[in-house]
Amino acid sequence: MARTSNTELKELLDKIKQKMPNGELAVLEEKIDSVQKDVTDLLEKREDLIKNLYNPEDGVVVRVNKNTSYVSKLKENDAIDTIKVVDKMRMNYTRMVWGLYAMIIGYIFKEVIEKWFF
Repeated sequence: MARTSNTELKELLDKIKQKMPNGELAVLEEKIDSVQKDVTDLLEKREDLIKNLYNPEDGVVVRVNKNTSYVSKLKENDAIDTIKVVDKMRMNYTRMVWGLYAMIIGYIFKEVIEKWFF
């Protein structure tokens, strides 16, 4: 290997200096700092969001669970109300059928009595 001279080294350093950014390093550092601030803000907002979601007293998850239980209770009450309505309808239907039986038997007795006496 041949030794490099000072002039060759100087030329290489000049080429490297030309490729390096001059004042852009400060701008890049500022941008990196602003990105780091944004990341810390996002992390804080994420923590607040997690608190709002999973708070055991009034978090979103707790409210959704309460709402679900309330809706299921309403459905149970609606089911019970539906059962009551169906029972009333059956009772009314039974009364109607007995009324029809009574009318048919009354009509048969009427016809039989008319044949006997008239």
